[in-house]
Amino acid sequence: MPIDLSNVTIDYVVEDVERVRRKLFNDDEKIFLYGSSYGGFLALAYATKYQKYLKGLIISGGLASVPLTVQEMHRLINELPEKYKNLILNNEFDNPEYQKAVEEFYRRHLLRLDKYPDEVLISLKYAEQRNVYKILNGPNEFTITGVIKDWDITDKISIIQIPTLITVGEYDEVTPKVAEEVHKRIKNSKLVIFKNCSHITM
Repeated sequence: MPIDLSNVTIDYVVEDVERVRRKLFNDDEKIFLYGSSYGGFLALAYATKYQKYLKGLIISGGLASVPLTVQEMHRLINELPEKYKNLILNNEFDNPEYQKAVEEFYRRHLLRLDKYPDEVLISLKYAEQRNVYKILNGPNEFTITGVIKDWDITDKISIIQIPTLITVGEYDEVTPKVAEEVHKRIKNSKLVIFKNCSHITM
């Protein structure tokens, strides 16, 4: 069934989270909400409207601004070897070497392991096969051309008052700078940077 893009808004996905909370818990029961990556953005957006239902918030490699995250990812791309950097910056999707450039970026900033665990491989394969990732995000982690490309709630998150833990990998594609921007706007927050880790810290 085709996705109705009119439903792919920040407000709509926040209400989706609230519907899930109400289905799983009592109407006014408070919960801890965890969000990783895009889920971190979603958790922050939820908290700006429904923090009365939250005991606390955990944001792992999350973001409040897609444009800032893209800017930071481009900084990381510029640190790649020339051959990979140019392939990515020129969007040479049809070049057989392009996938190697993507893999090099992922090896540095998505998961810094020589061998990916089966769970990660399954997740990546599942994302590749479904249109949702491409529609929301784009063709890969750093080419964000989808619906979320302009999403930014940086100016809203300072109303969050609940205890908030923000974690990020030292080499995360959603960089420590992005995490710091979230941290400095949420008064009751703590930032933890995991050394030698990238985006998939768990």
